[in-house]
Amino acid sequence: MNLFELDQSSDLDDREEDVRKHESILPEDNLLTYRRQIRKNYKDPDTYAVLVYSLGLGFHHLYLKKYIHFFLDFITGMTFWISFIMFVLTDHGLPWQLTIPAIIYNILDFIYCLCFSQKIVRVWNIELAEILVRKYSK
Repeated sequence: MNLFELDQSSDLDDREEDVRKHESILPEDNLLTYRRQIRKNYKDPDTYAVLVYSLGLGFHHLYLKKYIHFFLDFITGMTFWISFIMFVLTDHGLPWQLTIPAIIYNILDFIYCLCFSQKIVRVWNIELAEILVRKYSK
């Protein structure tokens, strides 16, 4: 998903329709296995949105198995919280050159992931369905 292409709903609709067409021609035994896998791995947009609020530690990225994004968000979130706690306890936090970029990254990630949570999770679910339908159509 491209950050600058905000209206991708027609593209996503086309991809979903394509998955449905391929799903309809799956053999019965493969269709049952496919649906079980979809049910098991399907992600909920509301759960994702709730996880965005989790102290800026990136658990929403972990939910979608985006480990690099999680690592970045976790490190910057911990940088902020360590600096904040140090400032409260000792009046001196981490250097501002480290803290300010961490705060900016966390705020931008929070806003982006919260505003586009429905679309982010929809893309995840479509990609999952595309992978599984290819796997079970063979």
